[in-house]
Amino acid sequence: MLTSMEKQLAALVGGAFACSLFGWIGLLCLLPWILLLRRLYLLILFALGFAWVMVFLLLAQAKQPLPDASVVEGEYQGVVGKTVQHGDVLKFDFIPDGGDFRGMTLSASCYRCQLSLRAGQVWQFKMRVSPLRNFHNPGGADYRLNRLVQGVVASAYVMEPGAAQLVSDEYSFVGDVRNSIYTVINKSDLNSSAIQMTAALAMGDKQSLSRGLHDQLINAGLIHLFVVSGLHVSMVFAFTFLLFNWLLRICWVWRFPPTGVAMLLAATMALFYGALTGFAVPALRAVFSVCMVVVLSWRMGSVSLLRLWLLSALFVVLIEPLSMLALGAQLSFLVVLAFVFVLSGRHLSGVRSFWLMQLAAFAAGAFLLLQYNLPVPLAGLLLNAVFIPLVSLLLLPLTFMVFTLGLLQIQVWPLIWLINHLCDWVVNFLDWAPVYALNLEAARAWPFLMALLLMMLPAFLRLRFLGVALLLVSVFLPVRHFADGWRLWVFDVGQGSAQLIQVGDKNILVDTGDKYQSGTVVADFTLVPALRALGVEHLDMVLISHHDSDHSGGLASLQARGLIHGPVLNEDNCAAALWGIQGVQFKVLQAADMRGNNRSCVLAVTSSAGSVLLPGDIERKAELAMLNQLGPMDVLIAAHHGSKTSSSAVFLDALKPGVAVISAGFRNRYGHPHSEVLARLDERGVQRFSTATDGAVLLRFSPRQAGPSVSTYRPDFYPSSEE
Repeated sequence: MLTSMEKQLAALVGGAFACSLFGWIGLLCLLPWILLLRRLYLLILFALGFAWVMVFLLLAQAKQPLPDASVVEGEYQGVVGKTVQHGDVLKFDFIPDGGDFRGMTLSASCYRCQLSLRAGQVWQFKMRVSPLRNFHNPGGADYRLNRLVQGVVASAYVMEPGAAQLVSDEYSFVGDVRNSIYTVINKSDLNSSAIQMTAALAMGDKQSLSRGLHDQLINAGLIHLFVVSGLHVSMVFAFTFLLFNWLLRICWVWRFPPTGVAMLLAATMALFYGALTGFAVPALRAVFSVCMVVVLSWRMGSVSLLRLWLLSALFVVLIEPLSMLALGAQLSFLVVLAFVFVLSGRHLSGVRSFWLMQLAAFAAGAFLLLQYNLPVPLAGLLLNAVFIPLVSLLLLPLTFMVFTLGLLQIQVWPLIWLINHLCDWVVNFLDWAPVYALNLEAARAWPFLMALLLMMLPAFLRLRFLGVALLLVSVFLPVRHFADGWRLWVFDVGQGSAQLIQVGDKNILVDTGDKYQSGTVVADFTLVPALRALGVEHLDMVLISHHDSDHSGGLASLQARGLIHGPVLNEDNCAAALWGIQGVQFKVLQAADMRGNNRSCVLAVTSSAGSVLLPGDIERKAELAMLNQLGPMDVLIAAHHGSKTSSSAVFLDALKPGVAVISAGFRNRYGHPHSEVLARLDERGVQRFSTATDGAVLLRFSPRQAGPSVSTYRPDFYPSSEE
């Protein structure tokens, strides 16, 4: 039974978590449970917790330095925050000390600049500042909200790196140590995989992981081991406590007990480590818990695991209320709560307790991952049993030893050799292991969650068998297909192109979005989540209309994920392709003797329910050359993102489209779509949509209706600043 204090803490923390996890829906869902307790003060505490997070969220949403979504340029002087180098791109936090952005955090980037930035320095840059904006697709994450949670209000780009000026070089001990550790990493004899893993393991720099390795760790359910978490802070505390306790017992002469002093020193080291890694929420929670344990042990007191969890959650909610909106923070607290549930009031053997904790953590993580439409790593239940001891008891201590000695200009070759081989073994194991991440549609996700809940119930209820049966049903339930008609998705991938055609159980992808110069693949956070949300487990064909990066940039990422199960056509091998699926005819055309954009593959899709033309990047010359091969089309995907060199008047008159969809980035530097193209479409009464303003566009073609039905995907709870 809960004590009165624990009930009060639970009501307060529960309100905060209800707001963080579900927003207003959480208030409606969880409020009845509080009312059942018939305690007015608990209801008030629940409302206070909910209001505390909601007020900060609304204030963050209202903080719009660019209300008209305009892009501004100017000279800005301010303090540099955390810096991270990714290939040719230097990313850093920047806090201007004047102007419209005074005191606000900008997410800045500098491409191919030779600047040596350190946290705490004051620099002056010429910058282009842009508003935060989401891509609007099914299953997409709320990037804008995630950045606001981190305190970032806009993005910035250093325009003239050579003209940047260092104003003052203020000393920051924590920043200097962090930079020194990165120097040790880069100058050590660690191999590529070891550099990636040790930087992520010790510094919480998840971005240091390559995209392939990052995806492998996610699919294996092991990514939590390579970001700074409560486990890392606890290990720092444990190892430093053992070291200090041993040293103090050797040379102790004071009256205070050496164990208490060792615990205090170890807690100080854990606090410093948390600051060194940026005080992510899991680290913040662990640091608070460690300090509580030290205080209580000093006073010879004790505290229940649940009360310690509630106090830690309350501490984080009070000082960083918006941090609980992040998935990482929610996973951290929910998984630890699952551990508390297993360990509290149970007398289990060590092995049974360990596996029950693994199951509880898996169930808690699966619940949240499915809420965010993310894959559930099935292998994680078993792999964590091996990798948690390997990483926490071997790889993490070795990493700390190498970095500590490296700061003292000492390299111990056996340690480096061992780390290299351990990291290589991890990479080779992930390459070999049949790791599978479960992607579930909403229709299968809820039975899956119910199955996990039934399997966690006490054995005397005799419901675990039902849970196993429901689990199998949710995993093997057939994927929903479209027997009546077909669909076309035009995804919002910024200044790029990506369309999905679904006919029955067949999925055909046309183009894959862009790959930025920084190495960021747009498909990873737009196209892949959208396919997952739509229940697309494989692609039967991929057509790359044009070799340019904005059309082909995501192909390698899709191939690495194993999503492509059919042929890949491109402008080198797409001429005169023709096939049909359930009454829908596909014909690929290509203008003869053309170069550049005019060599794009053109896909014409026709059926009794309607027709669509996807012309890639062809321009007026290719349009005229292909007129005799094309007839009227119901829908036109505007060529070349709405460039004025395409969608000519003659071409539009021949196609006579009723709907035009333009795939272009918001306020892109090319000025797409061009005003002349928009005018030509309007003159002909063509209904037009744009992914820049409408998000993903869905066109449904059904034999039972005349023409396609069009809907847009723009599910903003808080309207974007450009609206």
